[in-house]
Amino acid sequence: MNAPAKPLTPAEMEARALEAAARAADWDEYPSQRAKALWASVLLAAIEDALAPSAAMKPAQHVSLGWFGTSSFRHVCALCELDHEAVMDRLRPHLEQAKARR
Repeated sequence: MNAPAKPLTPAEMEARALEAAARAADWDEYPSQRAKALWASVLLAAIEDALAPSAAMKPAQHVSLGWFGTSSFRHVCALCELDHEAVMDRLRPHLEQAKARR
């Protein structure tokens, strides 16, 4: 059995999302990539909101923390062509830390 993957840091998650967006740079030729990049941005914004250490972000953080694992979250992952369970496996330690800070 494989060992669990090391959780990505928020910076690593952001870098991966930016790389995916860069690969989809030719919007006219690849409209499905444009949509995928858009939904990846939605996912990234939710991750940033959930993991935000700033007190000013507390309302958004509360909403975002509750969103992960919902059917809407699973749908956004599907639109990004990501396995929602794999995303949750990577995010879970970071989400638990964010919940503990509240």
